Amino acid sequence: SSFRFGPEIARLASQCLDLKNQLDDFDPVIIKGEGKSGQIKSRAVLARTNLGLLLRAIDMITGPNPIKSLYFEGNINSYTYGEEGTSLYDVMNLYAGLYDKVRDPLIRQVSGMSELEEYARKTEDMQLSMMIDVVKEYGTDIPRLLAMIRKKHVAEDEKHKADVIFSTVHRSKGMEYDEVELVNDFVTEEKIKKPAMDTGFDTHKSRLNEEINLLYVAVTRARQLLKLPEDLLPEDASPGKSIRLVINNPTDKLNGQKVKPLFKEKTFSISEHRKTNKAAYKPWTQEYEDELTQLYEDGNSIKELAEHFQRSQNAIRSRLKKMLLIG
Repeated sequence: SSFRFGPEIARLASQCLDLKNQLDDFDPVIIKGEGKSGQIKSRAVLARTNLGLLLRAIDMITGPNPIKSLYFEGNINSYTYGEEGTSLYDVMNLYAGLYDKVRDPLIRQVSGMSELEEYARKTEDMQLSMMIDVVKEYGTDIPRLLAMIRKKHVAEDEKHKADVIFSTVHRSKGMEYDEVELVNDFVTEEKIKKPAMDTGFDTHKSRLNEEINLLYVAVTRARQLLKLPEDLLPEDASPGKSIRLVINNPTDKLNGQKVKPLFKEKTFSISEHRKTNKAAYKPWTQEYEDELTQLYEDGNSIKELAEHFQRSQNAIRSRLKKMLLIG
């Protein structure tokens, strides 16, 4: 039982956890919402990724009814970086031809945006792809937009006065808000239903379980009202008084089409990876390198290669670079 939210949000939280049945047998968790309805005093936008959150902030300060004040949980400067450490500024400087200002080692190696786009496509790096789309949409206007965000940002001791609080789901654990809007970068039921590769399925399943947990955490931060894209609504769930669908979610205007979910598999910590994936720490032999070369030249993605060899995607990229198969 929870006194944070009412029965509609409680039912949706249970339905999110039921998505685990797509991966393995899962005992249903019945959540009873006993929260009372009341006045909306606090509003928050939650995202799975830094970039997804930043895009929603840009959308809300430049839209037809721009918000006057906002607050970002944590260091606001950290939201311009992807999970792999790539900076939005580096992609922007590459786009502008300011090569001497590019600091990221990977981006410094490419000749231009077209080569970076090809790399992002081939490695299935969704966050890098999103950064590229953002830069192509906003160009060198990005610093001005970020300056607008900082100007509207209130101090930590006054965050209760902000029109909207922005936070990633990781930073929101333990928090609660009267109204919560979810950005379309969480795992979806469609993603979970896709057949997993036989090789490394246990690792793949573990990551998807964690993503479902994050979706559950995000949903249960809402006290009165939850707004979310239709993609994030489980098939057996439906909108209601406390659950509304977001029509215009962030970055819908990019490339003039609906944005695909930004779901990107979580990278394990070293300790977790050692426990679950001992093969990742075996040395590369000539046999392994020959197999890696063949599979890469056959068109397999970085993600597929990582699952096949039971190693991280960064480890595969590093080995491919050492073998001079990628720049």
